[in-house]
Amino acid sequence: VRHALVMIGPGAGWRGALQDDSTRSSTAMTAAQMAAAINAAYAATHEAGGRLRLIAAGASLFGTLENALDLSEPMSADTTAHVVLSEDVFPETGFAFEAWLNGFATADAVLTPAGVAESLVQTTAASIPDSTDHVIASIAVSGLLGAGSGFTSASMATNFVAATHARPLAEARAEVLAFGVGASNDSYNLVDARRLLSSAQAGITAAGVAAWDGLSAASGALDRAVVYIQRGSARTNAGGLSMYLPVAARLGGDPAARVDAAS
Repeated sequence: VRHALVMIGPGAGWRGALQDDSTRSSTAMTAAQMAAAINAAYAATHEAGGRLRLIAAGASLFGTLENALDLSEPMSADTTAHVVLSEDVFPETGFAFEAWLNGFATADAVLTPAGVAESLVQTTAASIPDSTDHVIASIAVSGLLGAGSGFTSASMATNFVAATHARPLAEARAEVLAFGVGASNDSYNLVDARRLLSSAQAGITAAGVAAWDGLSAASGALDRAVVYIQRGSARTNAGGLSMYLPVAARLGGDPAARVDAAS
């Protein structure tokens, strides 16, 4: 790893992270804005050969498929690059920098971006006292590129699936682990992407409806992307990345629906 960027601050799901408390503003910096700033820094310093191999964001609810795709853009030229994100609440203790860096001093093997990212996830998870709801994952940029983005873009649209798929998807949404879900405008309406996709696939099959290509593409992207994950005891079935899914008024489910991730 030649270059890494580690960011820590309050998270706001797909809305962004790292708001500037000194300005009394609740506006967060979006992942797309972070990517644009990184690209601007590349251009200003002429570091064409020094692109980031690792971006880690210690921010709650920031581990979304949308954010991972945006952050991957400045690293797209490097197929070894990884991002480390938190799907649920990020621990107040932050990243375990001391344990992480000390591990490098005794490492016998050549450090790779994948190994460095995995070490950051592992040491941070090990340092969390009595946490049951953390989900921290290392995501391979190469697993996200060219797949999943179509489903993510479509999921933000008003009518993003055919009527034949709406009911199985709404039922899947009501069954899977959710984060920041509620009826208010302040809700993030995030659901665990891997569990949503697998449940929706099963529902569509059971309903005898033709397969939706977007689900298969997104499932394949997640399988290739989430390469290492640490979960708390109440999040044993979390997949490592969440995604925005519209509120129940659009899909016909219960906006407050949630199940125990260990079920």
